[in-house]
Amino acid sequence: MLFGAGCGGSSPVEDTWEDSNGDSTDGFDDIADMPDSEIPPSGCFKVGPDIRVSNSPATYSLNPSMVWNGSEYAVAWQEDTHGGNDEIYFRRISEDGTPHDTEMRVTDAPSVSENPSLVWNGNEYGVAWRDDRDAVRDPTEPLVLAHEIYFKRISDLGVPLGADVRITNELFISHPPSLEWTGTEYGLSWSDDNYAGTVSDLNFRQISESGELIGSVVRVGAGGESSLVWAESGYGMSWTYAGEMYFGKMSPSGSITGVVTRITDSPSLSNDGSLVWTGSEYGMSWVDYRDDGTNSEIYFARLSDSGALLAAEIRLTETSPVYLENAYGPSIVWTGSEYAISWDDNHDGGTWNNEIYFGRISESGTLVGPNLRVTNNEFSSKTPSLVWTGRGYGISWSDDRDGEGDIYFAQIICTP
Repeated sequence: MLFGAGCGGSSPVEDTWEDSNGDSTDGFDDIADMPDSEIPPSGCFKVGPDIRVSNSPATYSLNPSMVWNGSEYAVAWQEDTHGGNDEIYFRRISEDGTPHDTEMRVTDAPSVSENPSLVWNGNEYGVAWRDDRDAVRDPTEPLVLAHEIYFKRISDLGVPLGADVRITNELFISHPPSLEWTGTEYGLSWSDDNYAGTVSDLNFRQISESGELIGSVVRVGAGGESSLVWAESGYGMSWTYAGEMYFGKMSPSGSITGVVTRITDSPSLSNDGSLVWTGSEYGMSWVDYRDDGTNSEIYFARLSDSGALLAAEIRLTETSPVYLENAYGPSIVWTGSEYAISWDDNHDGGTWNNEIYFGRISESGTLVGPNLRVTNNEFSSKTPSLVWTGRGYGISWSDDRDGEGDIYFAQIICTP
């Protein structure tokens, strides 16, 4: 095996494992037999090289959303294929990290399709995204001031099924969606700027397994970007409002149940939350500027089933305001025994060169070892999407190393 000498902090290289005896295709079987002297301080390392998932020349790919279906990975992303006309693409990735076949184009619209949210329902995939195909454009106005939310089904083999389903019909901007599967239907949350004038409103919609709309749009309340999870008998949702992070529980039909909890309370911005349900409580991660008001950090908190804070928030990162360092885009998962979070920040790469990082948090909410630096190249890596497979982690992200932005993938294994 081979791994670098450092991890997290200012490490010059990422810790990387390579199968030296050829008896494992993905490395997850060998870590249990590894001597302590060969395990890095973080307890985690990458398996093999980074894998390029998108392969269209002269395009820019970003905002991946990845899932694990029990036997393989799948990732959806947006790709600029026609000089400003982004479309949604999809590709399957085998358990050992090998991309299947070719990438599949999911949308084919004359305008931008972006910010996909992908889920697996046990038989096929569902994906939601925002889209400006329906916008009425003013030729004198360079910005498009109308986006709608769309949904589509994708087969287990990656073949788009049926027509694109339009979810919203608003006058102004609908913001990126969060899609979840309950076991019987989809739930979808997003925000828009139309319903209450200048204040964004948080919305919810049910969608059947076959892609039919159920009921009508539910206006949850004032709020911005959201993260939606299914918690056995109802939803948990985190969202931003007035620069703070909030949490609420919702019924299967989207109505708030119980008390809405304000998670953060600081004079600076908190946003970009990522939420996960463990079976008994929630874990939540977000971007926070509280420490000096100019550079952002990644924070984490545990919430009870009712949404109450179980302990003080903890900080995962330490960036410097002197060098304009910032951390962004957390993606959180639960393994059954601990939390894991990935994000991007530029504390090692420099002002314009973000790298991907990975950190673990115990069931009780304490940091487990130092953070692992996942990428190390001279161009930016950003917007990671993290999944847990039952044995290890898969992570996808957008990467500029090839001159244009592409989607990359890697696997991470950790000691128990």
